Amino acid sequence: MVNKTMNRLHLSWIHFISLRLSGLNRKKVNGEKGSSFARIAPSLGIGVGVMALIVIIAVMNGFQATSINSLMEISSYHVQIKTDEKVFALNQPFIDELKSMDEVDCVIPMCEVQSLIVGQRGKQDAAIVRSVPERLVFDDDGFAHNIRMIAGDFKINKEKSIILGSSLAKHLGVRVGDTVTLLALSGSSQVELFSEGRVLKVTGIFECPYLEINSTYAFTSLDSMNQMTDNGLPVFYGVKLKEKNRDGIFIQKILSDEKLKDCGIDLREENVFSWRVLNKSFFGALRIEKNVLLLLVLLIFLVVGINIYNGMRRMVFEKKEDICVLNALGAKRKQIQLSFVMQGFYVALAGAVPGLLLGLLISSNIDVVFTLISKITYYLQYAFMLIFSPQNAYYVTENYIFLYYAEIPAIIGFWETFYVTAFGILSALISSFIASRKVLSFKIAEVLHDE
Repeated sequence: MVNKTMNRLHLSWIHFISLRLSGLNRKKVNGEKGSSFARIAPSLGIGVGVMALIVIIAVMNGFQATSINSLMEISSYHVQIKTDEKVFALNQPFIDELKSMDEVDCVIPMCEVQSLIVGQRGKQDAAIVRSVPERLVFDDDGFAHNIRMIAGDFKINKEKSIILGSSLAKHLGVRVGDTVTLLALSGSSQVELFSEGRVLKVTGIFECPYLEINSTYAFTSLDSMNQMTDNGLPVFYGVKLKEKNRDGIFIQKILSDEKLKDCGIDLREENVFSWRVLNKSFFGALRIEKNVLLLLVLLIFLVVGINIYNGMRRMVFEKKEDICVLNALGAKRKQIQLSFVMQGFYVALAGAVPGLLLGLLISSNIDVVFTLISKITYYLQYAFMLIFSPQNAYYVTENYIFLYYAEIPAIIGFWETFYVTAFGILSALISSFIASRKVLSFKIAEVLHDE
């Protein structure tokens, strides 16, 4: 009990000395210049660093989640099984056997080709044309939830109909009801490379959170592709799992499943692909991008730490007489050093807590922030055009990139937020500790003798 009381008294005394040495608990005397900005600057730097890191990580998490989800639900699926079967001869027993597995949510047969698509007005663009079952949006809930029709409907049951991504349709200059030509078509030797007879009608235009899919993907029915390629394209099966992270276990299971082998499908390891393998380069690019952004913002903490170190070291030299007097009166050098470290903690806390709250506030309302940025930039450009080029002011539009980011929800991770805040506080503590080590080297007799 006595030890606890003494420890509380020591902490209370160290707290008092810390405030006294920093000048936070005393009024200015006549002629003394304030140093408010010098005290606020380190806290401000830590606050800005914490806020920026929290917002960046939350936005990157949201971008990664929506992009990865769109890739898996629309493009790569959780598992892909390549086969040598042709479009006209789907292996229904194999599909039924896969669907009967407990891990499987849905199985979609499809094929795809790379094509040069030409619009009615002569505009052309490269695209991936994927042929899917007519009831895709009914059989695959994940696909239906991640795709949004902005014009027309996802109906490919009509003969030679096609659904285009929004950016692809814009590049081609086509709308619903227009026709496009698959001028060049990749495939096997049985597929005619160039042809002007592959004309399809645009029955819908879709949009998803991942811009790359909007600009490169088009969908048509298996029957339409069957007619255009003379049954020359092999089919692959996209499998959606109930738990995407169990893809490795599922692949090992189907490779050793005798019932699937009896269906006539040559199941080998090189023919079965996980979503991790199919999107490996994309995931690597996202990881590098996030790490570089984190590194750049962490430099803020480094600069703030150096600033705190220099300020604390200067304060130690300015207060060396007070330090030696305290030491002569019985204060331990470690206690005096701790008082300076406590100052660094107060500086860090004064910056980290507001930075944390502001970062959470911005992240929770990131759609409002990006919309506001879009409006501000639009009106600034519009005002500039009105002053210097009024005839072109009509063509000023809002930046669609900001509007796109506004639609991406920010995802705040608890542990990431905790680590960022803790690192901001830790950087100040380390800087204060290193700077205050000079306290241990002062010689009382020499300092007081000089005075």
